[in-house]
Amino acid sequence: MTTPGPPPGVTVLLPTREQFAVDEPVRAIVEALRNLGWQAPGIRIRFTEPTGPYCWLETIEGPEWQLLFAQPIARPRPGDILGVETINIPRMQLTVYADESGPVLTLYTGPSDRWPQDRERFRGRRLAHYLQPEEPWFQTYAGGALSTSDGAEAWTPGQRQPLMAHTTMGGLSFPLLPEQPPEVKTQDVLEDFEHWLTTHILEPLLARDTKETGS
Repeated sequence: MTTPGPPPGVTVLLPTREQFAVDEPVRAIVEALRNLGWQAPGIRIRFTEPTGPYCWLETIEGPEWQLLFAQPIARPRPGDILGVETINIPRMQLTVYADESGPVLTLYTGPSDRWPQDRERFRGRRLAHYLQPEEPWFQTYAGGALSTSDGAEAWTPGQRQPLMAHTTMGGLSFPLLPEQPPEVKTQDVLEDFEHWLTTHILEPLLARDTKETGS
């Protein structure tokens, strides 16, 4: 697939956030893609519409993964703290929030043979449309204000909670399955995604960059 690059004369603002474990590999992935002229086999990049002389990343995706970037509320400019918002990898989705009101982890626990047909709808930001009572295959964990009805009261803005609790989040998840834990460690989840991004996206990109530049 061929990705149209940014318009001539428009500068792409790169991720700068250093808040979550996933931020470092995401910044490195974007840098590697920039070094490759925003072209890499099997990877599609979408940019936002230019705002003045700048544009921003909207999505970067491959066949089995997707990075969705948080969009600035105001006109983006150099120095803005920008970063990824939602990461989709096989059977897992992670969303992080700069105010630490999350993160939110969603797992696909359905049969392996259904994953290819469910993958695209699992990637959606709003899963409620796809949840059917006979298909309890979306399990969601959340931290901070999104964890439970009491989470908003206990959550302190800017403070990350060490645990993410299972939640139905107003219909975006099914009740806990017997084999699923009621809580997961937030840092473990972040580090698992960091490792996946590094191993499956960053390292192959760096190898390609080295091969093409000869350095």
